Amino acid sequence: IHQADYIYVMTRSHREAAVRLAPAAKHRIQLLLDDDVQDPMGGDREDYERIAQNLEQGLRARLPEVIT
Repeated sequence: IHQADYIYVMTRSHREAAVRLAPAAKHRIQLLLDDDVQDPMGGDREDYERIAQNLEQGLRARLPEVIT
């Protein structure tokens, strides 16, 4: 956390935990998506595919932030 330029997390609770670990990195810790990413554990194939598509879209949207 201390050395990372960008830290993307899946849920608000992940962000809160990361900020507790490294308060100085608070401004670099962000949600990957606008909403929490729901864990598809126990879901069907469509749930996993939907989450994978959401993650891919989120990563593609964030890519310009990290490429300078």
